Amino acid sequence: NEDAMSTLNRLIEVKPDFAIAFADRGILYDKMGKYELALKDYKQAIRLDPEINEGPGFLWRFMRNISEKPPNIIQRAYYIQEELKKPPEERLLKVKEIDEKQRMYKTKQ
Repeated sequence: NEDAMSTLNRLIEVKPDFAIAFADRGILYDKMGKYELALKDYKQAIRLDPEINEGPGFLWRFMRNISEKPPNIIQRAYYIQEELKKPPEERLLKVKEIDEKQRMYKTKQ
């Protein structure tokens, strides 16, 4: 995580309009439990490139035997935003069994 974060921070420093870097850093923050920072990066990625929200297409999912389209960045950002409004003891931001099934994907750019 530290190496990935360092690389993403450097990439954002060099290319501050690269939406994928913000989305990826948001995902990393999300996995690390830093939800406020994840939400901030997700929103920035969407502002920079609204099309980033499309996520993996049918063919990518078919090749990996994934029948359901995973949540997109907007859906995850909205979910985090709503959960952060709740008292900490009522929040549900991680579900280990579901999170372990998530796969990384690459976007075109």
